[in-house]
Amino acid sequence: MSLAKDVPNTPFPHGPTSGQTGSPGLFMSASFPRRRESSRGPQTRDFRLRRRGNERTGHVPYFLKRVLMLSLLTGSLSMGWALAEGLDITVYKDPDCGCCTLWEQHLEDNGFRVDSRETRAMGMVKAQVGLPRDMASCHTAIVDGVIVEGHVPADVVHRFLAERPAGAVGIAVPGMPLGSPGMEMPDGRTQPYDVRAFDADGHSWVYSSHNRGD
Repeated sequence: MSLAKDVPNTPFPHGPTSGQTGSPGLFMSASFPRRRESSRGPQTRDFRLRRRGNERTGHVPYFLKRVLMLSLLTGSLSMGWALAEGLDITVYKDPDCGCCTLWEQHLEDNGFRVDSRETRAMGMVKAQVGLPRDMASCHTAIVDGVIVEGHVPADVVHRFLAERPAGAVGIAVPGMPLGSPGMEMPDGRTQPYDVRAFDADGHSWVYSSHNRGD
C-alpha cells in the first residue's frame, strides 16, 4: 500500500478538475525464418510455384496459423491475469480513520493495488469528484474513472467495473453500516445496507443489498 500526503495535484473524474489517464497498449510481433529453396527436382519447382501463389493471394500456411493463434491466446491470458490481479485504486481518507485503513486492506486482499492518500479536507475531495451529498461516507476512492464511496465490498466494485451500468458514474455505501468491509464488529453485529449506484445528476438506485438475512 503506497501512501501520499495532502492529495497533490490529483485529477478528479466528475468534478471541476477532471482528467483521465490511459494505459499503453500491448503490441506483439513475431518473425519467422525464410525456408531455403533448392532448384533441384520437379517437386521443388512445384513448391516454388505454390509459394509464389500463396504470396500473391495472401494465404497463410497452416503451421504459421497455429503459431499465431497460440501467441495471441497466451498474450490474452497474460493480459487478463494482470488486469484481474492489479487494479489500481486511489483512496482518500482522514489520517485518523481506522475503518478506512481496514477497508484498504480488504481491497488489497481482493486484487487491488491501493494508493492511499491522507487529507483533512475530505469535504473538499467529495465536492471535487462530484459526489452527491446523500451518498457520503468516510473515505472516497477512484478506480478507472469510477467513484467508490464508503465501505463497498470489493467483489461489488469488480462487478460494477465489469458491467458499467448505463449512466452510472459511481457506487456508494452511505454512512458506516456495521458488518460492511472494514466495519466488522468483534461481537459479530451487522446491519443491513445497500450499495447504491448514482449518476452525474445525483440520482441513485440500489445496485446490491447486503446483510438482509436472505
